[in-house]
Amino acid sequence: MSQNAELRIALVCYGGVSLAIYMHGITKELHKLVRASRAFDERFGTGAENVNPFVGADGKPVDTEGVYFDALARMNARGRPLSVGIDIIAGTSAGGINGVVLAKAIAQNADQGQLKQLWIDQADLHRLLRGWRIGTLPLRFALAFAVKLGTFWTGRSVLRGDLMSRLLYGALSSMDDRGTVPWSATTPGPVPATLIPPEGELSLFVTTTDLNGFDVAVASSGGGVGQRDRQHAQVLQFLRDDDDPAAFGPHDTPTLSFAARATSAFPGAFEPVNPTTFPAEAGFPRGTRVDTDRFRYSYQEIGRDAGTAWFVDGGVLDNAPFDLVIEAIGRRRAATQVYRRLVYIEPDPACGLSAAAADTNAGKSSKRRWAADVRKVLIGIRGSRSLIPDLLRLRDLNEKIAEVGAISMQQEAEVLDHVASALATLPGIERSAPQPGSQGLRAAIESMPPLDFLMDQADFQKLSDRLYADAVTALGSTWNTYQRLKADAAARCLADAIVAHFALPGESGTAVFIRCAIASWLRSQPCWTAADSSELSPLLKDMDAPYRQRRMLFIVAGLNRLYTVEGGPPREDVNDLKRQAWAQLETISQAPRTAIQALSEQQVLDFLDPVRLQAGDFQGVRFGTPEDFAARATKNFDRLFTEYRAVIRGLIGNDGQTLWEAFARTTSPWNKRDRILLASRYLGFGLWDGLLFPTISLSELPQFSPIPVVQFSPLRATALTPLGQRKLKGVALHHFGAFAHAPDRENDYLWGRLDAVELILRTLDETFQNDGDVGRTLLPQALAAVLATEGDLRRIPATLMESLRAQIAALEAGKIGYNR
Repeated sequence: MSQNAELRIALVCYGGVSLAIYMHGITKELHKLVRASRAFDERFGTGAENVNPFVGADGKPVDTEGVYFDALARMNARGRPLSVGIDIIAGTSAGGINGVVLAKAIAQNADQGQLKQLWIDQADLHRLLRGWRIGTLPLRFALAFAVKLGTFWTGRSVLRGDLMSRLLYGALSSMDDRGTVPWSATTPGPVPATLIPPEGELSLFVTTTDLNGFDVAVASSGGGVGQRDRQHAQVLQFLRDDDDPAAFGPHDTPTLSFAARATSAFPGAFEPVNPTTFPAEAGFPRGTRVDTDRFRYSYQEIGRDAGTAWFVDGGVLDNAPFDLVIEAIGRRRAATQVYRRLVYIEPDPACGLSAAAADTNAGKSSKRRWAADVRKVLIGIRGSRSLIPDLLRLRDLNEKIAEVGAISMQQEAEVLDHVASALATLPGIERSAPQPGSQGLRAAIESMPPLDFLMDQADFQKLSDRLYADAVTALGSTWNTYQRLKADAAARCLADAIVAHFALPGESGTAVFIRCAIASWLRSQPCWTAADSSELSPLLKDMDAPYRQRRMLFIVAGLNRLYTVEGGPPREDVNDLKRQAWAQLETISQAPRTAIQALSEQQVLDFLDPVRLQAGDFQGVRFGTPEDFAARATKNFDRLFTEYRAVIRGLIGNDGQTLWEAFARTTSPWNKRDRILLASRYLGFGLWDGLLFPTISLSELPQFSPIPVVQFSPLRATALTPLGQRKLKGVALHHFGAFAHAPDRENDYLWGRLDAVELILRTLDETFQNDGDVGRTLLPQALAAVLATEGDLRRIPATLMESLRAQIAALEAGKIGYNR
C-alpha cells in the first residue's frame, strides 16, 4: 500500500439512453487517470517519480495519461504525493453499461476500445431496428412500428435485443482476450495485472427492474406489519478484494454481460431479459451460465427460482443509485490519509448552478390540451427522475457528520478533564498545573500527568473502567435511555446479520418480520424492563458489536486529524495505527455474520428460516404479529441470544487490549498533545458516545468525514464552448438522438473526453485547496492530447475541430479564462 494520500472516487453513472456515449468519453478519461496514478505509485519512492512512462520518442505525452502522470509528479514535488483510484461504481440503464466496462477495465488493466466501437459504429438504429433494411430511417421506423402493431400481443420488441446482447458480450469478452495494456509503445516491460492497488477493493452495483417483483412490508407503529406491497428494484453486485481476487475476470464476463443488458433493457424498445435464456441469446460458449448469486436480493423468500425472473431497465425505478454508493463507502477501510469524492455523471442537467430560473410557461398559451398534458406527465415529469431527493439526503448526511465533529470538538476539553481526574485516582499519579493563561483544550492537555500509564496495560485498563463508571454518573438519568438504545442497536445488528445470511431483500416482508420479532423478544426480557438499566450490561458486554464499531471509527477519525496537525507525528506512524485500527474494525464488523453462519450450521437459526416461516410450526406467522411469534418461540430466541453472545465473544475477544498494545508501542516517541488527544478518544469514548448516540443516531453514520459530491456534466465544464447552442446531440428525441446519426455519436463521445479532462484536473486542484493550480496549468496540454489521439473521428466537422484548437491555444496563452 502506498504511503501517499489517496483520492478515492465513488462513481455514479446516471441513465441517459444515447447520452451514454458522452458518459463513455468521461469514463474513458477516468480510466486513464487511474492508469496514470497506478504507474506513478509504482515509481513512488524509487527515485523515478518524474520518469513519465506515457511519453513518445519526442518526450511529449502520447495521450492524457501522460498529462495526468505529470500532474501527480508536480504535486509530489510540492510535497503533496497523491494516489487516485476508483473503488466504487454504481450504474443504471445505458450508464450502467459504461460502469460495467469501466469496472472490468480497472480490475484487469484492460482496454475499453471495443466499447467505443460498439457505441459509435454499432449502436445505430439502422442496425438495431427490426424489420426490412430499406429506405430512410423514418421509413424504417414506420415499418418497424407497423410490424409491432401486427404482433402487439407478443414479446417482440421494436429494437433487436438479441443483437445488443451479442454486442455487449463481445465487447466484454474482447477485454479478456487482449490481456493487460502496456503503459505506452515506448515503455515496454511488465505492467500490473490490475489497476486496483494492493489491499484495495472495487465494488460494482448495477441496477435493474424485476418485472414480477417480491413481497415487501412496512412495520406498523405497534411493531407488526402494517402494509404489504411489491418491490421490483433489483441489483447485481460484484466485489473484487483479497477474498475474491479473480472478480471481473473471464469467469464473471457472462454475468457482467447480463448485468449490462438487464440494466439497459429500455421498456418497449428492447425485450426484457432472463438469466436462463440469455446465454443462448448472447452466444455464450456451451455450458456457460449467468451467476444468479450476484443478485443483491434473494428469491428464496418468495419461493422463486431466479432463473424464472425477467428484467428491464434499471432506470425505471432507480436512475441514480446514490444509496448503494454511500453504503459501500461506509464499509471501506482507509489505512492512509483519504480524500473522498462522490462523482456523478449527469449528461443532461436541467440548468447550471449560476443560470437564471427557467420559466417553463414563457411564450406558451394558457390554453390546455389533453394530449400535451398527458405527454408532459408521462414523458416529462414522470420520466425526469430528479436527483434532488438523493442529493438532499447526502447533504443531510454530511450535515450530521459535521454536527458530530463539531460536538465532539467542543467536548474534547471536558472529556480530557474527566481523564485527568480519573488518572489522579491511580496510586502515585498527580495532576499537573497548567501554564498561566492557558484555557480550554490547551489547559486540559497541560494538566495531564506524565503519560507513563500508557505503557502499563493494567493501569490503562483501570483507567478505562474508571472513566466508564464516571460516564454513568455524568450522564445521570440519560444513562438508562442510552443503554436501552445500545441494546436495540445490538439486537438490530443481530437481526441484520440474520437477514443477510438468508439473502433477504432489506425491506421484504420476512426481513421486517425478523427484525420486529427480535426487537419484541428483547423488550420482553426482565433486563429491559428493569428500572436499573445496568441489568442490561451482561447482555451488552459480549454482543454489543455496534458500540465497538463506533469506538473504532471515532479513533480512526482522531487519527485522520493528526495528518493535518502542525508538528504532528510521522505519517508512517499514523498510517500504521490506522491500518491496525481498520483491521480490528473489519474483524468486529464481520463478527456478527461469521457468528450467524456458525449458528446456522448448528441449526440454531432454523426457526427463522424464510421457508419454515411459511410452513411447519410457525405456519402463517410471516405477516402476523411479531410479539406473538416472539412469545411462541421464546426458547428458540433464548438459545439464539445465548449462543450468539458466546460466539461473538470468541471472535472479537479483548479488542481493547490489542488496540492498547499498538498504541503504546507506536506513540511512545510522540509529543504529549498528540498522544493524549488520541488516547482520550478511546478512554473517554463511553462519555462521548453516551452524549452523542441518543441524540443524533451516531450508529447510522457511514463514516466521520463528510462526502463531497462532484457533478461531471456539460454545463460544469466551461473551458471550451461548442459552435452551436448545445454541446450534445444525443439530447434530441428524448435522449435517443445520437443513436440515429453516427456524426452525433462521435460529437458526444469527443465532448465527453474533453469535459472529463477539465473536470478531472479541476478535481485534482481542489483536493489541496491552498495549492491547486497544477491542473489549470496542464489543461491546454491535456485538451490538445485528446484531439491528437482521436484522429479516427472522421465525421466531426472541420469547423468544430478548428474552433477547438483555437480555443485551446487561447487558453494556453491566457486569452480566455478557466472557471473553477
